[in-house]
Amino acid sequence: MDFSQTTFQYSVTKQNFKRVQTAEKIGSFTFQSEGVYKLNDKIALSGKLQADKTTEENVPFILSDERTTHSSFMYNPSYYWVPRSARWQKQSYFINGQFAYNPVKPIILQVGGEGRYAKSYRQNADPRPKIDDYTYRAFAKLGLKWHQHSVFGKLSYINHYKNNDIIFVNQGGNIPANDSIYIRYNEGYGNQYIGNTQYKTSEYKMEGYIWGGEYAFNNGNTHFSAGYDYTHVIERFYKIYEYQDASYVYHKDYTKYSGLKTDLHSFYINFLGNYNGKRWASAITYKDQLDTNYNYPLEYRTYRLEQQNLLWKNSLVWFNHRNEAFKVLFDAGYGKNHVKDVSVVMDRKLSFFQYQLGLEREFVLIPSHKLAVGITQNLYLPLEKEFNYAPYQSSKDNIFVTKIAKPDFAYDATPKVGLNLKASYLLDSGKIRYELFGNFTQIWMMNSNYKNAADYNGKANQIASVGLNVYY
Repeated sequence: MDFSQTTFQYSVTKQNFKRVQTAEKIGSFTFQSEGVYKLNDKIALSGKLQADKTTEENVPFILSDERTTHSSFMYNPSYYWVPRSARWQKQSYFINGQFAYNPVKPIILQVGGEGRYAKSYRQNADPRPKIDDYTYRAFAKLGLKWHQHSVFGKLSYINHYKNNDIIFVNQGGNIPANDSIYIRYNEGYGNQYIGNTQYKTSEYKMEGYIWGGEYAFNNGNTHFSAGYDYTHVIERFYKIYEYQDASYVYHKDYTKYSGLKTDLHSFYINFLGNYNGKRWASAITYKDQLDTNYNYPLEYRTYRLEQQNLLWKNSLVWFNHRNEAFKVLFDAGYGKNHVKDVSVVMDRKLSFFQYQLGLEREFVLIPSHKLAVGITQNLYLPLEKEFNYAPYQSSKDNIFVTKIAKPDFAYDATPKVGLNLKASYLLDSGKIRYELFGNFTQIWMMNSNYKNAADYNGKANQIASVGLNVYY
């Protein structure tokens, strides 16, 4: 139960092919520390601290801090954007704390909270926007234990607030004729709205809850748990009009413009086993998500997102007579999503399969010193692919669709293969282990579908990271 880990890591990502609203190059530094401490037979504490600083180069078509690096969608499609690419600076600070209490033998109580503050802003091109992002979550878990069996009920409350300050808004200069600086407001995954430049700031306010249950079984060699979570959140977008009256008093008028409702069902199974010296860890998760939006002034819905994801992760570890570890990793996943936007008659369907297979091996150099090396291969393979679009009440193509949605779909509909190499140096000193590590990954496109839809130089994507883990 008494365990701590601290990590320092620096990573660089170079994306020669990508989704549009992501960076060509990303540099990030991360500090993380976490631990679990058993105070006595009845009380245990755990917590986590993390700080990230990230620089992103050449991010176009977005004035929000959201990115589609690891996801096909902007999950809240209500945001401002301009075509011009820019450098972004992003900082994030996260804290989590949990308290577990066993007041009497059959009862287990766990309560906790966490918060994240993030700040993002553009550094060049023009000074907009500046974004402050606050997320809070409080949660509780109450269980009954009988012999090796436990049953839990879970409840969480989520609150998320984001302020978007568009610093440069000029009624004279910020007009459609100046395409690279003219601010547009987007609603839905394809409907471009002409922005009203009188709005200098906007806010996103999200709140919701998560409830669920879990069953767990534990003995000396086996842990098994299975559970369900239901997430219901609504994120509302507010436009803010600032003005000064005749008495030189400043006022703010809030207009509730749109809302995004998310209903997410999550199922999971976790397994840990230690048999004949072999340690097996396995986890299965399934998520079924439905997003819909709502325009409050016009009282209608324009789009819906349906998404299902199934993921299976496995690792098997054993040691030889020299205490050298052998590890086999295997992950597999299936995903399916469907976006329909009636504002421009856009219908996007995609399903895919992906896997990751890896091997790792330790070598003892001298007592208390080890070298570990590993290789991992991964594959992303699209299955069903469908993209239909027709302009609505217009003879012109929608800029958002042609410049963002179509190239992004070409990216998602192209197979990709990747290879990762990792090495680490392990030093044990007393009860402390130091691990100096490095990773290098390359990812390649497997056909020319993306090249035919986007400006692509044919080179692979590269990700490199170095860092230090300290276990104590």
